[in-house]
Amino acid sequence: TENESRSDKVQRHLTALNRATLSAPVQILIKHGLLSSESSFFDYGCGRGTDMSALKDAGISVGGWDPHYAPDNEIQSADVVNLGFVVNVIEDSAERVEAIQKAFSLANKVLAVSVMLYGPEQPGKPFRDGFLTSRNTFQKYFSQGELKDYLEHALGQQVFMAGPGIALIFSDKDAEQQFNAKR
Repeated sequence: TENESRSDKVQRHLTALNRATLSAPVQILIKHGLLSSESSFFDYGCGRGTDMSALKDAGISVGGWDPHYAPDNEIQSADVVNLGFVVNVIEDSAERVEAIQKAFSLANKVLAVSVMLYGPEQPGKPFRDGFLTSRNTFQKYFSQGELKDYLEHALGQQVFMAGPGIALIFSDKDAEQQFNAKR
């Protein structure tokens, strides 16, 4: 079908940003005391590695993997795993759930998942359950509630919304209770 052939051209790696500051999910992890120099951090879908560089400079043990920018890096478990703006760029719904489950399986303490939320207008043409942009990237947008429900369904775990488009899922129930108590 036309839909199938167009997916061959999806350029996921073009969505990776060059940032001068830590990403929003990493800032939230630090703000809530979930990421510190005592923690290990793994960025699943690290893109260009901006968060990893900044955290390494801050003395945090970091690792990361990306299918385009760091495909040869080891995929490893860590206290804190970040799946930052990855879920929304995967055009295959089964692969999207696989990525969420794989990332959660790596998290010794907490997984942070962040996505793009719906904006005033959707760029691009409808494609599968999202949109193909003019740059041949895919975007699936969520509302806060949709993201929470989607992750709870994919993982069978309680999901905590920590910011706009940012969810935390705890594999360590003590850490979850501490987080809840501080809220």
